[in-house]
Amino acid sequence: MDNDYLSPIQLVGTSLRELCFRFSEDREAFEQRELDYRLSLQGGVGIDEHDPNEAIITFKVEVEWEEGAGPFELRIEYAAIARQDGSLSREMFEKQCRLTIMSVVLSYMRPMISRLMEEAGESFRLPLIDLRQLASKTTHGETK
Repeated sequence: MDNDYLSPIQLVGTSLRELCFRFSEDREAFEQRELDYRLSLQGGVGIDEHDPNEAIITFKVEVEWEEGAGPFELRIEYAAIARQDGSLSREMFEKQCRLTIMSVVLSYMRPMISRLMEEAGESFRLPLIDLRQLASKTTHGETK
């Protein structure tokens, strides 16, 4: 097979690191009022120090309530391993992992979040997430 058709970056594998969804004990107290929440998004890319052609990408989504505890707790974290063929610089490899691989990881998370919320009977939607903006806030490590 000719390598001209292959991407220089390949997704090697993914894993679900954490999945936490549980209702608050006093869930009924929240049903009568509207609650404000925000999504905490944390992403990171770590290039392997022994093999610069391999990276571990993590992405975490967590619901944070504006006023203390809310009716439920939701936290999901995924990790992915990506490899490159050696044709990209370290900076370009890291940038592409932040944008491309994180979007793939997010595509695994979205249906899981939707399904959890549907089962719970909550009206909660994961909004569109601009990974370019998330990546621009970060140089190394994690972002919020």
